[in-house]
Amino acid sequence: MPVLLEPRDLVRDTGWFKANLGDVQVVYLDAFADSANARFLNSLRADIDAIVPGRRRGILYEVSDRVRISAAQRQQVAQLFQERREALRAGTSGYALVTPSMLVRGFLVAVFWFAPPPYPYAVEGELRPALDFLASKQESIDPESVLMSYAALKRKLGV
Repeated sequence: MPVLLEPRDLVRDTGWFKANLGDVQVVYLDAFADSANARFLNSLRADIDAIVPGRRRGILYEVSDRVRISAAQRQQVAQLFQERREALRAGTSGYALVTPSMLVRGFLVAVFWFAPPPYPYAVEGELRPALDFLASKQESIDPESVLMSYAALKRKLGV
């Protein structure tokens, strides 16, 4: 029986939000300006630096088809991930990105093939397969509870 998970550590800005639902960090990205991107990077950096040794989580990104990420923004994220690679490896049981864009999915599969992240990953077109993937990597993740809780959070935030 799915249980509604209370969001923890909710951070919201123009065009994005992130929160923890049980053992899954959910991140929603929509169209946002450079100023919101800078705040997103700062939030992401603080989040990675706060990883508790021995406590793993799944990470779910949902990216709308309106997101446009510049080469400079991609480079900033790549640099942050490279700098914090060991913390990400130790604290991430799996990563799943969901986007309706076939172009973005294909691009990410190619990027991850050439430069694989230090944790298992999946790139999907829908939320449920992504959550099933995360649950296959960490027993404590209940896909149905996360899906229900994430939908409730998006409704509450007007997304």
